[in-house]
Amino acid sequence: MAVITIAYQVGSEGRTIGQQLAERLGLDYVDREIVHGVAERLHVSEESASQWDERVERLVTRLLTVLGSAGRATYPVYVPASEPILNERVYFETMRAVIEAAAATNHVLIVGHGANFVLEDRPGVLHLFLYTARERRIATFAAREKVSRAEAERLVDGNDHDRALYVKRFYRRDWRDPMSYHMMINTAMLPLAEIVDLLDGVARDWIVGQTVAPQHQTTP
Repeated sequence: MAVITIAYQVGSEGRTIGQQLAERLGLDYVDREIVHGVAERLHVSEESASQWDERVERLVTRLLTVLGSAGRATYPVYVPASEPILNERVYFETMRAVIEAAAATNHVLIVGHGANFVLEDRPGVLHLFLYTARERRIATFAAREKVSRAEAERLVDGNDHDRALYVKRFYRRDWRDPMSYHMMINTAMLPLAEIVDLLDGVARDWIVGQTVAPQHQTTP
């Protein structure tokens, strides 16, 4: 049983590696499921929730933009009694609750969504970070999404900017700080299959260590 988080820079193959690693380890893979869970709890569409994910912007503004084309919200919106209006804090707290619920299964690999920061105080969670050079990420994104280099550059840089602001605002941290992770890997250093092999070995050793560690504790 294990909980693993993977944070990644867009264009570094984070989702592909996460999916393959979860399959290898027999863990539930969670990524878009976070957005789905938030959408269900807030009673909005998944498309709407995805536009708020890891963004720093007032939810009420996005709600009116996305759902208010007819002059009123299309979906009923749940607003906690402590919140006079729907705002980004509601989304953030709901997202935290969904991530914590996923981690409570103790059988999951969570990709993205700041999960490492949500679970940083939870014992027995392995936190990984995947990155690579900006130019490589831009080329990878352009090829995968079939967009121009200029568009890929705009989207990659915009994603980095949004994630950095999101983590700084809600966690007061730098999302690329190595102290927030147990291991950081440049995905350009090895073929993707070999990176999955490497992380598979690391994760299995770590899981075994988590299992046997309590047996070595002694009573003072």
